[in-house]
Amino acid sequence: MFRASAILLVVMANAIADTGEMSLRKTLDSIQGEWNATSLTESGSLAGSQRLSQMSSQFQGDVMSRTGVPEDAVRLSFDVTRSPMTVEWIDRYAQTTQGVVQVKQGRIDMCYSVVESNGERTGNRAPTEFKSTANNKATLITFEKKSVPSRR
Repeated sequence: MFRASAILLVVMANAIADTGEMSLRKTLDSIQGEWNATSLTESGSLAGSQRLSQMSSQFQGDVMSRTGVPEDAVRLSFDVTRSPMTVEWIDRYAQTTQGVVQVKQGRIDMCYSVVESNGERTGNRAPTEFKSTANNKATLITFEKKSVPSRR
C-alpha cells in the first residue's frame, strides 16, 4: 500500500511539474516579438508620451529589452504557479526587480518595484497587484503587441 501511494505521489508530482513547464512555455511563446508601451504609471503619476515612447520593448526567449537598447536587456524568470503570475527581472549586473505580470490576447500588464543600486527597494515591497501609487512607488506598464503589416 505504501509503495503504491509513493508511486502515485511521484507520478502526480511529475504531472504537476509538466503542467507548470507547459504554462511557462505557453507564456513565453505568447510574449515573443515587439510590443508598444501604451500606458505607464510611475509612483501613481501617469507618464507623458515622450517617456512612454522610450518603453517599447521586444521579447526573445526569456529576454526582454527596450527596442533599440539591447544593452538594457534583462532575463525574465516567471512563476506561473502564482496568481497573479510573478516575474523577476535580472539585469546584466545581477540586480533584480520583482513584480507581477498578466498576459492576455495581445496585451501585457506588468507592475514592479525597482531595486536601487544600493540594494534598497524604491517601493515598500514587490507588488502583488496591478496598482501604482505614491505610497507603493511601483511602476505599472501596459504593452500591446506591435501589429505586423500584412503582405499583399
